[in-house]
Amino acid sequence: MEDTCWKKDETPYMIFACKKCDGYLYVKPTQKTKKCLRCGRTHQVKNIETVEMVRGMTEAVNRVKQLQNDLSLKKMGGTPNFCSQNDFKIPCPSFELVNIEQDLKPSKEETLMDNDYSKDFSKLLHKISKTYNKFPEQLIAMLAGEFSIPIDQISFLKNLFLKENYLIKIKNGYFKIISFPK
Repeated sequence: MEDTCWKKDETPYMIFACKKCDGYLYVKPTQKTKKCLRCGRTHQVKNIETVEMVRGMTEAVNRVKQLQNDLSLKKMGGTPNFCSQNDFKIPCPSFELVNIEQDLKPSKEETLMDNDYSKDFSKLLHKISKTYNKFPEQLIAMLAGEFSIPIDQISFLKNLFLKENYLIKIKNGYFKIISFPK
């Protein structure tokens, strides 16, 4: 009677870097071609410069993950953050948390035209309005860095745009854009 048991996968796999996107892939040496799943380039297996050989698919997958992680750390200079855009979390630890309830009243002599960041803030709101009808205040804080708006200016600009009726506060701490400055 034949004994049924698990056998360890000893199939050899070649680990290599894609010549187009630098992403790591694995392939059996018996295959003729391998298509990169990231960029779509087709590689001829006989022309591949092998980074290393491993035995077993599990080992190949784990090694590719490790090499990809090392590559991303090298290119990005830090650990990648895999949060979705809809999480409404500040993705970068370099951001300082803004006190959302802080009510800074703009002084009467300051207007939209006098503020250096009001045009950038208007662009930020315009970008948000393309995606969201209503949005939480944290989204403004998340995108402020993308528009080079200092964290300490966010509350002031928000209150200024509220005062000028470009932005309104609706229930549950959400905001809605009414119009944009000319």
